[in-house]
Amino acid sequence: MTAGVTPLQVEQAARRWVGTPYIGQASTRAGCDCVGLFVGLGHELGINVTTEKDYPAQPSGARMIQYLVWNCRRLDTIPASLAPIGSVLAYRMRDDDEGPHHLALRTSLGMIHATAPRVVEHALRWADRLHSVWWHPRVQWA
Repeated sequence: MTAGVTPLQVEQAARRWVGTPYIGQASTRAGCDCVGLFVGLGHELGINVTTEKDYPAQPSGARMIQYLVWNCRRLDTIPASLAPIGSVLAYRMRDDDEGPHHLALRTSLGMIHATAPRVVEHALRWADRLHSVWWHPRVQWA
């Protein structure tokens, strides 16, 4: 796919991953973690998503930023509620985190993300933990 995909196509494809078991460092619908969800979803959509081959189970904030920089463009600082559908939400999970340690995909209903025990979709959460919002250049701007 050369022209890119629409945010709606990203959202629809991501919903097919809901229910996928959480398996650290995996990136298929048989199992994935939060980074693996984006790697596998990208592969499914014909979008290259680059990470390290053997990234650690608990990536550092600096590593997570590097994965995002390799693949996306950072949007201006905005709340998750204003993030466009199809954008990547990067979250700090602890108060002392210097960078993000978790990724979610913005959907019309909220967010899809891989968390134990499985990939779920629910309303937006963790407004106070949002680190940044990112957009993959192969997703057509809505």
